[in-house]
Amino acid sequence: MEDILISNQQTFAVFTMDATADRWWNRFLKKPFWHVFLIHTWEIEGKHYASIEDPYYDFKERKLKVRGSEPFEIVHWYSLLRSYRDFCIKNFSYNQRPKILKMKINLDKYKSFFKYINMLPLCTTYVANKFKIEGHYLSPYSLYKAMLKKGNRNLFW
Repeated sequence: MEDILISNQQTFAVFTMDATADRWWNRFLKKPFWHVFLIHTWEIEGKHYASIEDPYYDFKERKLKVRGSEPFEIVHWYSLLRSYRDFCIKNFSYNQRPKILKMKINLDKYKSFFKYINMLPLCTTYVANKFKIEGHYLSPYSLYKAMLKKGNRNLFW
């Protein structure tokens, strides 16, 4: 998805066990921090819209790809995120609530030291690069903790 430069755009980082294949390394990751993806929401002429940006590693082509959705109309961003949270709780055996952070755009200046580390094809490095968060994050939980330190806040507890 192209960056939508709308004044009322909000972006949310969703840390979840959903939307990912079960891989051998998941047993070493803290629950529910198996994957991170982005949800963008905005309003135009009284109608609310959302779009999903989901980075993943394609093992066949050996590169990072992004699954994106076309913008779709929603009732409100809060109801969309609340419905997703309830869906994860009810439909998965792990019963882990996803962690959803409301993002502040442009957190840090990009440091050249981290540009090589952040070329790793991981969902965490994709999100860190998107918001210019300095540091290297191999697990979604480490990115989540860094985002909390930067002042992003959890929507649900």
